[in-house]
Amino acid sequence: IRDVTTGKDLDLQIPYTRACALAWLKDLSGFYYTHYPKPGAVPAGDEKYYRRVYFHKMGDNPDNDKLIFGEERPKEEWCDIELSSDHRYLLLSASLDWTKNDLWIRGVNQSGNFIPVAEKLDGSFGGDVYGNTLYLLTNYQAPRYKIMTTPVNNPKMDNWEELIPQQKGVIKGFKIAGGKMVILMTEDVVSKLY
Repeated sequence: IRDVTTGKDLDLQIPYTRACALAWLKDLSGFYYTHYPKPGAVPAGDEKYYRRVYFHKMGDNPDNDKLIFGEERPKEEWCDIELSSDHRYLLLSASLDWTKNDLWIRGVNQSGNFIPVAEKLDGSFGGDVYGNTLYLLTNYQAPRYKIMTTPVNNPKMDNWEELIPQQKGVIKGFKIAGGKMVILMTEDVVSKLY
């Protein structure tokens, strides 16, 4: 970790974080990250499995970091963690292949289980929060992707509403900035922003 004010690296090092997902708290007091097991903690040959999510509080010993997600999950599962752009929610995804994933959400200041958004569905899911709305980018029943909305406190599928339907081009992603949504779309091999 580097102190960007001084340009100096801190003494803190957390090993076994290959291809790490990292989500800093807004006040920089800590971060969520993905971590692999230490050698000897799992059977030999399984060290590249069991990717789990932990929380590190700045100043604490990383050996004491709290496991947030992954206990009793399949060893092959790939999990990721990110903060919503307003820094109020954690978005957690987990997949066993690259074509679909499950998605959960939880308030940053909440503890306990994550709230399911999409589980065991044939599609890819990602999102962001603005106000009290969760915006979902998904290819579930839309191979070129669509954007759905749902209340952030009750994101079950029954509450999903289509905001931007599948287009001629492929919706590659979106960002919310300044109360506006910017959409990246690929049409006829050309990337465009809307």
